[in-house]
Amino acid sequence: MIIDAMNLKDFLFECRHTLHRMPELLDDLPLTSGYVTQILDECEIRYEIIEKAGILATIGFGQKSLLLREDMDALPIKEESGEFFSSINGNMHACGHDMHTTMLIGAAKILKSIENELRGMVILFFQFNEEGMGGVRALIKNGYLDDKNVCGAIALHVLPGKDMVPGTYSCLPGPANSSVDFFRIKVKGNKAHGAMQYKGRDPINAGVQIYNSFSHVISKEIDAREFAVASICYFSAGDKCAFNIIPDYAELGGTLRTYKNEISQYLKERLFVIADSISNASRTKCHVEILTSAPSCVNDNHMVDLVNASAKDCGMVNKKLHPQLVSDDFGLISEIYPSIYVWIGAGGHEDKYQNGVLHSPYVCMNDELLPFGTNLLVGTTLRFFQEIESNK
Repeated sequence: MIIDAMNLKDFLFECRHTLHRMPELLDDLPLTSGYVTQILDECEIRYEIIEKAGILATIGFGQKSLLLREDMDALPIKEESGEFFSSINGNMHACGHDMHTTMLIGAAKILKSIENELRGMVILFFQFNEEGMGGVRALIKNGYLDDKNVCGAIALHVLPGKDMVPGTYSCLPGPANSSVDFFRIKVKGNKAHGAMQYKGRDPINAGVQIYNSFSHVISKEIDAREFAVASICYFSAGDKCAFNIIPDYAELGGTLRTYKNEISQYLKERLFVIADSISNASRTKCHVEILTSAPSCVNDNHMVDLVNASAKDCGMVNKKLHPQLVSDDFGLISEIYPSIYVWIGAGGHEDKYQNGVLHSPYVCMNDELLPFGTNLLVGTTLRFFQEIESNK
C-alpha cells in the first residue's frame, strides 16, 4: 500500500522547521548534510557523499533509473520573516531549499517503504551549492551519473505569493526558467590627479561607456519577440574619500538571462567585443570573465504529461505560468536527460504570504505545500516506471 504524504504532515513540518533553523551556504553544509544522512540511515537507504556536489542516494534496482533532485543550500540573508522557527545565524532559506530537501526526504521515506514494488532505480540527489551554480556541474563533471542509465529527471521549486496556494503548481513544455551567465569586467587605468586627467587613464570613464553601450544590445540587437535581460548590478571604483584622484581600477558585473542558448552565446560575444573596443579607445585595459553559467531548464513534453497526470491524482491545479526569470543549474541536467522542472505553490491567503518574493528576508512559505510536493514526486516516479514496464 502506498503511503499518502498527507499522513506524514507532522514529520514533514518538523523536518522543514529543523532545516530552516540551520541554514548553511554553498557546499559547506555539515549540519544540513548530517541531518539528511541521519534520516537516510534510519530508513536504511544507501548513499554516498560527493565532494562539492551533494548526497547521492538510491532506492530500488533495475537497468533504468529516474533522478529526483532537490537543493539544500541557503543564502547570506538575515531573516526577518517573523516565523517562530526563523534562523538566527545570519543566513536564511529565502529560496525555499529547506522545503525542497524536506519534500525529497518525504519521497525517500515513501519510496523506500515500497522498494520491492519499484520497477527501476530511483536516484535521490540532495544537492550542494545551487546558489553558486556548482553542485550539478560537480556531479556531471565527475561522472557520477554516467553508469546509471538515467532516463528522466525531476526537480521541484517552491513559488511563494498569494496566488500560488498549496495544491497549485505550474508546468508547461519548453523553458521553465531562464539561463544565467554571471560576468565581471575589470578595467585598468592609470592613477592621476583629478586636475590633470590627461596624465592618467580613467577606468571610470571606460566602465561607464561599457555600461551604456552594452545596455543598448538588448533593445537594438535582439529580436523583440525573444526574451533577454542584461543586468549590470554593481560598479566599483576609487575611494569614497579620494575626491581628487583618478583611480587605477574600475570593476563592474552582473548577469545575462535568456531562454535560448544561442542568444546567451551572442550576448557573451558582444560583451567581450564592446568591452575590448571601448577599452582600446580609452587607452585602458580590460579583462572580462564569465564566472559561472547555467542553461535554461527545459521541460520535456512527455515528462510534462507524466507530472500533469500525477498532479491531477493529487488534486493539484496547474496555473500554467510563463517561465520564471530566475535560474537553476538543474538546466545542466535538462540538457542531457529528459527532464521536468515544476514550480509548486508555497503561498497562501493569510497576510504573511501575500507579497512573497524569493530571496527576500521577509518571505514566508506555507508548510501545507509539503505533502503535495512529496506526493507529486512519488506519484510521478511510479508513473514513470509503470510506463517503462508497459513498453517492454
